[in-house]
Amino acid sequence: MSNSSFTLLENSGMLCVTGRDATNFLQGYVTNDVQQLSPEIWHSGAFCNLKGRMVANFRMINQTGQLLIKMDKPLVDVTRQFLQKYIAFAKAETLNVSDAYCQVGIAGDAGASVIQEIFGRAPEGDQICSVYDEHIIVLLPGEYPRYELWLKSDTAATVLDALAEHLPRAAYQAWLLKEIQAGWAWITTETSEQYIPQMMNLQAQDAISFDKGCYLGQEIVARMQYLGQLKRRMHRYRVTMDKPPKVGDKILTQEEKVTGEIVSCAAENIDSQVSAYEILAVVRETETDALHLESHAQAELLPLPYTYTA
Repeated sequence: MSNSSFTLLENSGMLCVTGRDATNFLQGYVTNDVQQLSPEIWHSGAFCNLKGRMVANFRMINQTGQLLIKMDKPLVDVTRQFLQKYIAFAKAETLNVSDAYCQVGIAGDAGASVIQEIFGRAPEGDQICSVYDEHIIVLLPGEYPRYELWLKSDTAATVLDALAEHLPRAAYQAWLLKEIQAGWAWITTETSEQYIPQMMNLQAQDAISFDKGCYLGQEIVARMQYLGQLKRRMHRYRVTMDKPPKVGDKILTQEEKVTGEIVSCAAENIDSQVSAYEILAVVRETETDALHLESHAQAELLPLPYTYTA
């Protein structure tokens, strides 16, 4: 179990959309097809503004009519405010339920057996989740085994104690590194309303439905998929530098021209003396190699675990 660990995901928040019209309302404001959700199936997706720029991206499930939407914690209230002007005539409401859930990440080969030990069984298959006594277990995609636990806060302590008996606790940076290696960057307050979904490869991660019909920003997203030429896209890099990079740091070409910016970053090994970091950066498609940061740290291009068409 040396490569396995659990992490408290304290940066994550939870938005709940509930009410008779919750599903139909959300269908008009997110990139995924909400009507295809079930208690056993989760989706990734995004809320876009009228210009097709992502306000927030998320993981979503439908639990007995309540749509639970995990996103960057500070963006929960931002998203509620964004939706408020549209929800007035729907029989639905938005709630910030971040405090009602304790979110945990489990990474490594031992994850499935530990979950089996605690809950009786672990979810298996693509985009699968399971519910046990109101605790939600989400199986994340990718070759490296990863799960998210969305635990009800009032009964989470028992599960956390059981996890600690089986697995060491890892820092959030270790979990964030796995997200980067999976090619997923969370929209944060620094990046909200800056990128269309394809710039961060959501179409390659089953986070956009091109068949569901209209939603806010859909015209821009669809036009880019079928008619446009995407000029900027997210790529993965490794950099070695003394000072940690941060979201928003500029990426430059050999000619010192700004070609993009970092949207996610994490240390490769927080216990190592070597200051190596992995980053996800949105850069111009014609300038993806031979890049560096403003500190002159060279950016080594690394592969992503998926392919894309747009």
